[in-house]
Amino acid sequence: MNKAFFLLLAMFLSAPCFSEKIRLKPYDCGPLARGELGVVFSTGELGNGQTYFVNGKASDLCPQLMSEKSVSGYEPNYCANYEPVNREECGVIKIFTITRYQHAPDT
Repeated sequence: MNKAFFLLLAMFLSAPCFSEKIRLKPYDCGPLARGELGVVFSTGELGNGQTYFVNGKASDLCPQLMSEKSVSGYEPNYCANYEPVNREECGVIKIFTITRYQHAPDT
């Protein structure tokens, strides 16, 4: 019984560490003034897509983001990793951690 409990507890506590890898196509990109989060980009035309904050400098990341076919990465939890201005941001702001730039679509 104790082994099963600790196994379930370990699985539960480690679950947030595994994030689903997703692929996005950035539509626009710009600077953001939130400490480490210096980039904001969206995935839809005219503000219709999801907006993401990214760690880094806009002058470095935006040219690369806009020149790629897509980017892969994951969405870490904003409020688990950064201090929100207010608690309502926790359900609204999305962070994206880029793990790979795709120059051409996978076939």
